[in-house]
Amino acid sequence: GCIRLSVRDVKWIYDNCPSKTTVKIYDGALPTGVSKPTAIKIDASSINKGWDPTDPDKNNPWKK
Repeated sequence: GCIRLSVRDVKWIYDNCPSKTTVKIYDGALPTGVSKPTAIKIDASSINKGWDPTDPDKNNPWKK
């Protein structure tokens, strides 16, 4: 099926889960012991603003 996640959530999965990790999506309360990570805040003047951290573009400032 189609899974729609926010970029910040996808970025967390990308940064914290090895390739081929099973990811379970919950709709509602999280199981005991599981917490949602804090979102990364990007300053409005940052060169990273507007870029998807997972974008493979060689000009992506997140890659530098």
